[in-house]
Amino acid sequence: MIHSPHFRGYNRAASELTRGQPDWREQFDIGAERPALTLSDDAPRWQRLQGPNLWPAALPSLKPVLLHWQQQMTQVGIRLLRAFAEALQLPENAFDQLYGDKPNEHIKLIRYPGQQETQSSQGVRRP
Repeated sequence: MIHSPHFRGYNRAASELTRGQPDWREQFDIGAERPALTLSDDAPRWQRLQGPNLWPAALPSLKPVLLHWQQQMTQVGIRLLRAFAEALQLPENAFDQLYGDKPNEHIKLIRYPGQQETQSSQGVRRP
């Protein structure tokens, strides 16, 4: 992810710190597959988040699988929002303006490597 100004791509385990300690998760972040926005100096900082994903060259099949999954999960989210609207006795499309034709999709795949009993649980979240 260090090569992406849009916070996309792979982070290896222990590449981030939590409370000064290595966070042992490894993660892969993707968002909507869109080009980067051209930003002016006074553009809101959140606009940096839109941009292309970084895909690993060693796994060419990953991109179509994850983009398809992202599309399917977006459709589930839209169906849920419409069901919530109906449950609240609102028009089915009451929340459509929140996401418009370009929902802000984000997937974070996380893996925590196994640990020996003597290792710190830093970065492992337990309920």
